[in-house]
Amino acid sequence: MKKSKWHGKPCPVCEEGVLHDDIKLMTQGYKGHEYKSRMRGEFCDKCAEAVMVHDAVEETAWLEFRNQVDQQVAGG
Repeated sequence: MKKSKWHGKPCPVCEEGVLHDDIKLMTQGYKGHEYKSRMRGEFCDKCAEAVMVHDAVEETAWLEFRNQVDQQVAGG
């Protein structure tokens, strides 16, 4: 994975940590359903804040999940 321009820079939130490129498994709740995704970004090694990178494929998967949940809720 190519290093981002943020890799190795000071954290803009806590100003104590350093940002590192990583991919983390995240779980989100939506209307009682769980969605798991791989989020790419630069994560602080002190405060766990992140500068997220937009991923069009992941966004499409999220929108499909959300639409399926919405259809279930409306139909059921």
